[in-house]
Amino acid sequence: MGKRSQCCITYISIGKKVPIVTQNQNGPCPLIAIINVLLLNGKITLDSTAEVVTSSQLMGYLGDIVLQTMPQVGSVHRW
Repeated sequence: MGKRSQCCITYISIGKKVPIVTQNQNGPCPLIAIINVLLLNGKITLDSTAEVVTSSQLMGYLGDIVLQTMPQVGSVHRW
């Protein structure tokens, strides 16, 4: 997936309306797979009016969730 590529957002119903990201080009895309797992598990959300998302936005969502789930360091350890 290139830097400026866009992916479509499709909404599915699994007891509630959930967005999933779909590819515009053929080929494997681990970033889309990871984002869809996070969307389906409710770990991240997208704007309910969004129809497309860029790869840069997807990377931002992934970066945000990584930072949110990192353990908090209360003090610096010296080894």
